[in-house]
Amino acid sequence: MPALYDLTDTYKGLLDEIEANGGEVTDDLMARFEAASSSWEGKVAACAAMSDHLRLMGSAFKEIADRKAALARAYTAGSARLKDYIAANMAAMGSSKVEDETVGVRVRLCNSPASAEAFREDATPTEYLVPQPPKVDRKAILAAMKQDREVPGWRLVTDRKHVRID
Repeated sequence: MPALYDLTDTYKGLLDEIEANGGEVTDDLMARFEAASSSWEGKVAACAAMSDHLRLMGSAFKEIADRKAALARAYTAGSARLKDYIAANMAAMGSSKVEDETVGVRVRLCNSPASAEAFREDATPTEYLVPQPPKVDRKAILAAMKQDREVPGWRLVTDRKHVRID
């Protein structure tokens, strides 16, 4: 099967021939036009079907990735809860070390390194704040421009095309 761009060129060539013929469509041109048109439409439909298939596959893989990420967070949180549980019980028993030959594990209750904990984050001096670059609010800019307001450095684009597959 010819490529979509070949069919498009053929289709455009036929339209040029019709125009060169003064708009007259001969039987030969009509037969070639119908053959190219049905092939072209079939190719567009096939490309659209493949595009839709790839979109659906992308959505499925994203959903799988999201589920895997949620599962990873759950496993990590479960591990942290168990460690906290072990630490609380070892501290309550006054034990700093447990060894088990059967399971093959050694557990030690260690002092954690020093860390900073905020109890009133809004009181943090500015010298300790990490500067963040401002973010452009594209939705607000679009809304303003749709209301005929001028936004310096921006223009309203209305002549772009996109493909919607139903």
